[in-house]
Amino acid sequence: MDIMSSASGFGLAYNDEITAKVRAINAAGLPGEWGESTENGRVKTKPPKMSNVPTRGASTNENTLHVEWETLDNLDEMGGSQVIYYTIYEEDDLVTPIYTTSGSSYLYPRDGFRNQDAGVRFAVAAANIYGTGEPSDLSDSILFGSVPEKLNGL
Repeated sequence: MDIMSSASGFGLAYNDEITAKVRAINAAGLPGEWGESTENGRVKTKPPKMSNVPTRGASTNENTLHVEWETLDNLDEMGGSQVIYYTIYEEDDLVTPIYTTSGSSYLYPRDGFRNQDAGVRFAVAAANIYGTGEPSDLSDSILFGSVPEKLNGL
């Protein structure tokens, strides 16, 4: 059972306070007295849905789509644990990631792309030690572009 299913099963959400009750059992199976924690803990979860939708990066050209997003930078956005990696999804499949990275960008190659004249929409999700969050909303369509000719005299 992961932390999300167990926490939500008890009506708990990220950052809710919890108090633990524990009881030791010795090797003979005899239980001791119940003890209660002296300090409250807080529920931590996988990251929530990212609001940072991917955008077109400056390195997009005729052969590569450069996809960028803003990384999460505070623990509340991260579900209480540091982000380990980001997963990138294509619009047609928001379940199977096409790439995983600890960075904030991805270069999508044109080779083998099904529709050479169309663009692609992407979503990104953050993952921490508790799991992978829900993918962001889809980006605008990012198109492969031709590289302009060098301008003379500039």
